[in-house]
Amino acid sequence: MKARTSSCIIKDRGFFSNLKIHTPRDNYYFIFYSAIDEETGTYWVIPSKIIIEIACKRSSICILKNGKYNVRLANEKFNPIDRFEEYRDTKGFDLINAFLGERVQLLHPE
Repeated sequence: MKARTSSCIIKDRGFFSNLKIHTPRDNYYFIFYSAIDEETGTYWVIPSKIIIEIACKRSSICILKNGKYNVRLANEKFNPIDRFEEYRDTKGFDLINAFLGERVQLLHPE
């Protein structure tokens, strides 16, 4: 899990760096959280394989050395980037629930 507080500079609230992904796999998820203010925020849940797949195709994510990646999920005014909408808030946790099937159901943070 990576997080940004509301005291973070607005342009950096949607930017997460140095993600270590040495062995991407279906059950390896990243949870990103960014606070809008002291009471509210938004989060994204993205599988490691998707981060790497997007890194090969999109300019918003770049590969660093030794299997580390950067990802920008919101622009410099902290407007979420549309292509990550399917991983945002409860939709991201729905991906984990779908992967786990009936074995476990995660609660959706409200």
